[in-house]
Amino acid sequence: RLQWRLGHFRVTEVAAWRQRRALVCLHPAHPRVRGPLAARLSWVPKKERSRALSLVTSGITAGTVGSLFLAPMLVKSFGWQSVFYVFGATGFVWTLPWLAIAEDKPKSAEDCAPYACEIEDIEDLLVDKIDDSPPDWTAIPWGEIFKSRAMQGVIACAIAHNVGLILMLSWLPTYFASTYGLDVTNAAAVSAPPWICSFVVANLSGVVADGLVERGFEAGAVRRGFQLVGSVGPSLCLLKIALGQKTAEEATFWFAAALGLAGCSLVGFNAAPQDMARRYAPVVYGTFNAIGNLAGSLAVWLAGFALQANPTTGFQQIFFVAVLIYWLGAAAFLGSYRGEREFA
Repeated sequence: RLQWRLGHFRVTEVAAWRQRRALVCLHPAHPRVRGPLAARLSWVPKKERSRALSLVTSGITAGTVGSLFLAPMLVKSFGWQSVFYVFGATGFVWTLPWLAIAEDKPKSAEDCAPYACEIEDIEDLLVDKIDDSPPDWTAIPWGEIFKSRAMQGVIACAIAHNVGLILMLSWLPTYFASTYGLDVTNAAAVSAPPWICSFVVANLSGVVADGLVERGFEAGAVRRGFQLVGSVGPSLCLLKIALGQKTAEEATFWFAAALGLAGCSLVGFNAAPQDMARRYAPVVYGTFNAIGNLAGSLAVWLAGFALQANPTTGFQQIFFVAVLIYWLGAAAFLGSYRGEREFA
């Protein structure tokens, strides 16, 4: 049985297995949601971008926690189809306030609240000195983007981060159920604390990162430092889990540590678009997120085959591979990223 995490639907193994082909097509579309966020956050001043980005992006983690409790109850009471109906309907609910209040860019200094626009930015905007129109698809400098060493490092780190993150999100309930004999409801409940930890650490990281930038530290150095923690930390925790834990509580602790430390990545590679570009920030964001999510989706698929082929040590093998991928992604990012503006 395979359990997929795709399109940000949290479903049980039975539901995901029956609809696996449809779900695998949904997940790569997820980065399209983040592109507009990158455009809006580019108007937040540098000293506040980390906390703004971590707050917005960590909402995904908060949704994960709620769904881990809600999905089993829906399946038990109304059948697995109810998960798709309920979670799908929430997308329409959230769309209404977004359409009502969202703007492509601030129209005045007051519209930047609660963040104050950088003075030169808002003045240039109001007199139309900044070309902030959506870039034409054919005019996007794809060659320049993919040849950038910094972009290559970001993509490699995004692949590593999403492989580890999506593997844990998809397989945590199954891991607890198969390793410690928990039923679906209890396994989902035990899987929730790691995501709570991730939400808290991500937002604390945003505050600390902004504080360092405000004190004069270079943005590139701050990003690399947090990404080092966000990559090496989770890998060491997964290595500890792969070596075996006696109880579900011990495993929960290490998973919580892994996801908490992974939250530092929200102000690491995940903050790159705001440093690297303005007009093309959504393009940069969408590109590395699409590639990263495709890699994560493929990892979930391959992990299912590994577990089917070797149910006894399958998880151990999966975690060892994830550790190696984390290290490779961290090395690529740390060796290439400098936090400099590279695109328009």
